[in-house]
Amino acid sequence: MDQKGRVIIGLAVVCVLAIGAAGFGFYSDWQTRRELATQREEQSRIRAANEKLAAELKDAQKKLADFQAAATPSAAGEDKAAASDTVAEAPAFVDNSELKADATKEANRKKMAEMMNGPFGEMVAKNSISMMYGDLFKEMNLTSQESEQLNSILVGDQIALMRGASADKKDPKQLAAEIEQRQKVSEAKLKNLLGDDRFAQYKTYQGQLGERMIVKQFEGQLALSQNPLAAGQKQQLVQVMVEEREKYMKENAAAPKTGKMDMAAYQSTINQRISNRAGTVLSPDQLKEFNKWQQSMAQLIGQTAKAAEESKTAGD
Repeated sequence: MDQKGRVIIGLAVVCVLAIGAAGFGFYSDWQTRRELATQREEQSRIRAANEKLAAELKDAQKKLADFQAAATPSAAGEDKAAASDTVAEAPAFVDNSELKADATKEANRKKMAEMMNGPFGEMVAKNSISMMYGDLFKEMNLTSQESEQLNSILVGDQIALMRGASADKKDPKQLAAEIEQRQKVSEAKLKNLLGDDRFAQYKTYQGQLGERMIVKQFEGQLALSQNPLAAGQKQQLVQVMVEEREKYMKENAAAPKTGKMDMAAYQSTINQRISNRAGTVLSPDQLKEFNKWQQSMAQLIGQTAKAAEESKTAGD
């Protein structure tokens, strides 16, 4: 697989891992909060039961003291004092609401793999395809049957990609080979479904997918601001990003291949080149926000790559 292919697949994997990690984080947080809520409910129930038993015991002892006082008036004072001394106090209650789950990175990795192999993974895949290829579906003017078939092929590929990325102790070379082989099979199906012209349209769109995703998310970031992104700006910005990426690839085509690409360093370099040209497309205020957005995306890529590497190390 050439460097361009690795970059495109790398960006796709980063998007998938980011979505999956966010979903897993939400799921884990929700599960933890649910467990804590259950603990608090159980603690409240036990506390209420203890208080009720203590009250009943105290009432029974008071009645016994009253009865003894009535039966032996001369000893009433002593008996009453003794009874008062024997009243049991409610047991001290230990609040465990601050307990936190003792989850290790390995456990999280296995949980992520388990989730990706189930309904949650399928839901993430469907949402990812809708987000990534929604514009293409509109541009192609597909029939409902074609749209359903195209979606089925793309979702199947996405599920395989996510499950492969989260697989237990998967050899990176084996994973890359599996992705490449599946891509060939899928492209044959797509070409048969779409025909030559629309398949070429699909390939062009796919080649710009990483840039389109970033611009789409940035568009959403500005949607409610005083400087929303216009449709023309959106397409021009995508074009600038694609051109800078392709120029970078050509300039580094002769560089020695190490077999491992530093996505964070690559993204940082590309971000600077894009920023230098984005001023011809964006207003000053938009450019300021775009630079912040690129920085946050670079950080996300770095964190995701680091988490993926730590997960791989934990699985070795």
